[in-house]
Amino acid sequence: MKIVFKELTLSELIILHDSYFESKEPDAPLKRFSEMSPIEQKLALEVYSPEFHFAAWSGDKLIGFVGVYPDKEPINVGIFYIIHPSFRGQGYFASLLEALIAHCRNKYSHYKYIRALTRKGNLASVRGLSKASFAYNGECVEELPQLVSYSEYLLSL
Repeated sequence: MKIVFKELTLSELIILHDSYFESKEPDAPLKRFSEMSPIEQKLALEVYSPEFHFAAWSGDKLIGFVGVYPDKEPINVGIFYIIHPSFRGQGYFASLLEALIAHCRNKYSHYKYIRALTRKGNLASVRGLSKASFAYNGECVEELPQLVSYSEYLLSL
């Protein structure tokens, strides 16, 4: 399956944001987009800057969205991905990772690693990262609205 990244529109962002909210995953947003105050909506839109975030399409299907976060120093390019729940378990993740890796190698070839974080216990993500040759690099904790433990995976550029 071919994955194409396109600029993320506001309506796509809202659809994906709300579907992730509904997943109730530990790092999911705490509110639907429509429940956010105008200031919270503005901040969400700034976080999902079109410079670093893209809608992921397979044909005419919006399957998810991705983010690419380059460190200030050319060491790690962090990647972020969300597959819409209705497209999980159908093989889209491998294609999404392939497209993300190609994007990073093209735009950030002077960096050392692509860095992916996955929640501990997310076996589908761990399998996909391992199949794409990412290597486990340890555990870390990030403070979102609450503390969330992640496993870190790296892929050499």
